[in-house]
Amino acid sequence: GWWQDGKVERVPWPAQRGARSWVILFFRTLRGEFWAGLADGLLRLQPEDRRVRFDDDQLAHRQILSACEDGTGALWVGTGHGLSRWQDGVFENFNDLVPRALDVVTSLHADVEGTVWIGTGGGLWRHRAGQFFAFGPEHGVPPTIGQIIEDAHDHLWLTWGEGVTRIARAELNAVAEG
Repeated sequence: GWWQDGKVERVPWPAQRGARSWVILFFRTLRGEFWAGLADGLLRLQPEDRRVRFDDDQLAHRQILSACEDGTGALWVGTGHGLSRWQDGVFENFNDLVPRALDVVTSLHADVEGTVWIGTGGGLWRHRAGQFFAFGPEHGVPPTIGQIIEDAHDHLWLTWGEGVTRIARAELNAVAEG
């Protein structure tokens, strides 16, 4: 719900086949848009006019697990099987990229250079200037990524099943650029 005028007002739930879904994540863009990632779709919430927009059939997969906004204002959404990008009112989906498919997208991070870092069940991906690059154990990157956080010294901290790994963004970029 929304806190407004000293009380909580319930957000209307969109008509949906079956029972209500549960919220996995809640995200606010720099423009002030609110998005809720659900177990079976995505909601864009707009409190001014109480409209709720439900966009589950346009996504790479219905289960929403992660989100971030890049420097252009595009919203990146990680799903249970693939990645979606909301830009200019349209979703673009990225599922089966080479050399390995974008699997479960567990974490997303946009850095100050405009690069989107994508943590998946199959390793780390980078999206920069329209190009994807897949990192794996052969690059010193953990085989699965749970979360991505950047520190003040331009290092990415990656959680995974056996702990935490810190890698300099510059080193990852050097590998991706050959």
